[in-house]
Amino acid sequence: MRSVVWVGAVALLLGVWLDGDAAAQAPSDEVTAVAPPAPTPPPVIPEVEQVPDAEKAARAREHVNRMREILSQTLGHLEDAREERDVIKLNCVNEKLTAIKGLLKISEQADVALQEALARRNAEVAQHEFEKIAIAANKCEQLFAESEACVGELAVYSGDTQVEVEVEGEPPVDLYEELPVTELVTRPPAASPYQ
Repeated sequence: MRSVVWVGAVALLLGVWLDGDAAAQAPSDEVTAVAPPAPTPPPVIPEVEQVPDAEKAARAREHVNRMREILSQTLGHLEDAREERDVIKLNCVNEKLTAIKGLLKISEQADVALQEALARRNAEVAQHEFEKIAIAANKCEQLFAESEACVGELAVYSGDTQVEVEVEGEPPVDLYEELPVTELVTRPPAASPYQ
C-alpha cells in the first residue's frame, strides 16, 4: 500500500512540474509548430554541371569504361589476396568489389536511360542520368583506392632497400667487421645441494 501511495505522489508532483513548465514556455492560446530541417542537397561534381548534352553520351561512356577497368583491377587484387591466403585482405577487397559491381550495374542502366533521354531530347532526364553515372564513377575511384589499401598495393616496392647514413666528424663504422669474442660465463646449477 505504501508503494502505491509513493508512486501516486511522485506522479502527481511530476505532473504539476510538467504542467508548470509547459505553461511557462508557451501561452495557452498560441500554438508553436516546429518545422523539420531541410534536407541537404547531394554533393554536385563540378564537371557534371558544365557538360553540354552533345558530350554527355561520350563522357558517360568514358566513365563506364573506366569503371570496367577498375572492376578488372580490383578482381586482380582479389586474386592476390586469395594467393596470399589472407582472409582479412580477401574480405576487405571483396567488400569493395561488391560495391563496385553494384555501381557499375547502376551506371550501365543509367547509360542506356541517358541514350534514350538524349534521343527524345529530354534534357532533364539526361542530366539526371549523367549525374548518376558521374557520381558512381567518382565513388568507384574511391573504392578502388580503398581496395589498393586493403592489399597494400601502395606499399609494394621492388628491389632491396639500402640505407646509408653519414655522420660528420666520426669515422665510418663497418658493422660487418668481426667483433672480439668474449668468454662465456657458465651459470651455477639451479638448486644448491643444501636444501
